[in-house]
Amino acid sequence: MSEEKLAIIARTTAAVNVMQLFGSRVLVATYVRSSETKSKGGIIFIDKTREEDKHQGKIGLVVALGHHAFKDKDFWNGQAPEVGDWVMYNIQDTRRLILVAPDATTTADAQIECRIMEDTAIQGVVDDPTVVY
Repeated sequence: MSEEKLAIIARTTAAVNVMQLFGSRVLVATYVRSSETKSKGGIIFIDKTREEDKHQGKIGLVVALGHHAFKDKDFWNGQAPEVGDWVMYNIQDTRRLILVAPDATTTADAQIECRIMEDTAIQGVVDDPTVVY
């Protein structure tokens, strides 16, 4: 697992450990580009783009699953995402929420942009979250 994934999971663990997702719900941490992110072609993403990621981002890292998430074998056919996978989704099928990391030392570190959705709202898995905007 990449360092980026491990860092996100570490930031969300304390908050996720005090919640229980019902049914087939999935919690994902929204992918927000860092201020140093540049496309492979050299495009530099400005702060406005990063803000758009928070509100309109279509990629997230799976950080928690409800007990029935991805259990429909006929629907998923062995392709079910797991905690630690980057997934893409339609934001209209999700609900935005902000987790508060209880062990954070700054306000910026305390807020973790997330989305909650039904497992069937996930449209696919991506290896590199930077390829989708």
